[in-house]
Amino acid sequence: MLAKYIRLSSQDDDCRPGEKAESNSVVNQRSLLDHYIASHPDLTGRYALEFIDDGHTGFNFDRPGVQALFAAVKRGEIDCILVKDLSRFGRNSVEAGEYLERVFPLLNVRFIAVNDGLDTKTREYGIAGDLDVGARNIINELYSRNVSANVKTAKRQYAARGECIAAYPFYGYVKGAENRRQLEIDPPAAEVVRMIFDLWLEGHFRTAIANRLNEQNIPSPSMRKRQLGVKRTSWSKRRDEVPWTEAAVRIILQNERYTGKLISLRSTRREIGNPNQKVVPKEEWVVVPDAFEPIISEETFHRAQALFRVVPPRGQIQSNRPQPLFARKVFCGICGMGLAYQRISRPYYKCAMSRGQQREECKSVHIAEDDLKTCVLSELRARIAGKQESETEDAPTIQGRITALEQRIEKQWSAKKDAFVRWSNGLISKAEYKNICAEKQQEIQRLRGEIEKLNGLVFSGPRADSKDSIQSLNIEELTRETLDALVQAVRVFDDGRIEINWKI
Repeated sequence: MLAKYIRLSSQDDDCRPGEKAESNSVVNQRSLLDHYIASHPDLTGRYALEFIDDGHTGFNFDRPGVQALFAAVKRGEIDCILVKDLSRFGRNSVEAGEYLERVFPLLNVRFIAVNDGLDTKTREYGIAGDLDVGARNIINELYSRNVSANVKTAKRQYAARGECIAAYPFYGYVKGAENRRQLEIDPPAAEVVRMIFDLWLEGHFRTAIANRLNEQNIPSPSMRKRQLGVKRTSWSKRRDEVPWTEAAVRIILQNERYTGKLISLRSTRREIGNPNQKVVPKEEWVVVPDAFEPIISEETFHRAQALFRVVPPRGQIQSNRPQPLFARKVFCGICGMGLAYQRISRPYYKCAMSRGQQREECKSVHIAEDDLKTCVLSELRARIAGKQESETEDAPTIQGRITALEQRIEKQWSAKKDAFVRWSNGLISKAEYKNICAEKQQEIQRLRGEIEKLNGLVFSGPRADSKDSIQSLNIEELTRETLDALVQAVRVFDDGRIEINWKI
């Protein structure tokens, strides 16, 4: 059976999303291959399957069309592959050469690149070591790298002029009818953005805002894109209705571009052909103020950001439920994520990392609220009743060193959380994430050892350094006010051990 393979890169695509099912370049490649088959008697009349990758880079073989082709070859269904030229098959000289010189000959698969005049059937000794083929593969790879560099330069120039370089505009905007690089307000979506900011500034929770939008049947960002005619193959497997979520609301609230500021090139590919992105330092972003009409004011945006750093009054807690005692105080000792409160007959806390990304140790991290309360209260009373270090001249110096070490431990935990966020967003690999966690955990253990040497305690407790000594407190019951005043963080480990960091 014959196989026609057709590929079009996203950078030489000549159609806009949603305008037509396939580009003219795909049509032209198909026509070329069909004409070649019709003009060669040994191919004419044979059934031909067609494999297409429209909008995929040729620098790697992580493409659905070519993977389906390889699967058919392995099943013995394909014995001849036709492509327009070698660059359509692949631009990575090493990988393309591996298939042409070893894989296809081993499986007795004939390979034809029409425009390059390559037909492995006519090569008596195959193409291994063929200077012409090897040179073409190298030229294709160099061409791809050159195109990539030129595209990056062009994008930076467009961005510096305040023009949109994204394939799709972000929620609340559409691309201009006359100038596709100029963003214009999408009135219905812009009104929703203003509503979200208003509700947030009034003290509503992000989950409550998402629920309200769903109750009013307001299309979510992805649904709005579909309404505007945007088409993406990767969306076809998703459900028809995509609701608003807390994450979607948060993304909108933290998007500074709604003030009319163009912010571009915040991430870049790690290497050509690798879809994984790496974060670009903030100082290297391209930022252009007043690039398009704003939806909200700068003042409104900054007021909204300030609310991310404050605890809402108890009276504004969602559904009038009391705030969990250890909310934003208890964390997983393995991954550093906050423990989620489970409101059942006997409330408990468990690691909040999603199941698909949860480490095996995190599954054992859970503790009942009353057990946690008893443990913290007992430790607090022990610290109060215990003897503090003698009031010596060296005491202030020792306390300062302990404080500095505790601050360094907190930075290590923050680094672990940041690594998890980067991994979950696909910015780093799982192996890199594990290496970072192991490195930070090792540093945390080292710092803890230094603290133990300084004060001889397993926990770094509060210390009396004024007339209003902690020893004068009489803690009968553990309250939220007491936790806010005395406890920095509580960490629960998979073996049931807890660790408390106290405030000074």
